[in-house]
Amino acid sequence: MKASKKYENLDGCYLHDPLAVAVAIDRSLVKTRMMHVMVETNETVALGKTIADLRAITRCAPNIEVCVDVESQRFIDLFVETLKR
Repeated sequence: MKASKKYENLDGCYLHDPLAVAVAIDRSLVKTRMMHVMVETNETVALGKTIADLRAITRCAPNIEVCVDVESQRFIDLFVETLKR
C-alpha cells in the first residue's frame, strides 16, 4: 500500500490477481473484447510491456480476449465476502 501511494498516488492497491481468480469463477464480472496484443521484446525502456492494439491500427488479427470493463462493486463484494470466510 505504501508503494501504491508513493509511485501511483493511490490510496489502496491494485487487485489484478484476485480479479483474475474471480473471473475464472464468474466470467460475468467482466466484459471482454478480442484484440491484437503483443509483448515488447526489443531492448528498450518498454522491454516486457504488454501492448494492446486498442484501435486496430496494425490490422493484425486479434489474438487474445481482453477485459475492457469490470463490474467493480460486484467484484469487491465477492472479494470481501471470500476474505471473511
